[in-house]
Amino acid sequence: KRVFLFGWWIAASVYYFSLPLLSGYFPALFKIKLIGVINFGYLFILSQFAVAIFVAMYYTKVANRDFDRLTVELVKELQ
Repeated sequence: KRVFLFGWWIAASVYYFSLPLLSGYFPALFKIKLIGVINFGYLFILSQFAVAIFVAMYYTKVANRDFDRLTVELVKELQ
């Protein structure tokens, strides 16, 4: 469980901190218009919400499948 959580934490943190780093060092990148008046900056910010939702849903799936089963086995063993 620790390896799973630590790996996703590192990936999410790198993605999260790339926003201020990229916007600070490459501000022209965030001014590129992609769809009408929507630029790269807006899509990048919105993608962070999508990534957060994906990570939460994926964790829930894995936790229900693996971690909950391991918890039940540990509780039975301790009793």
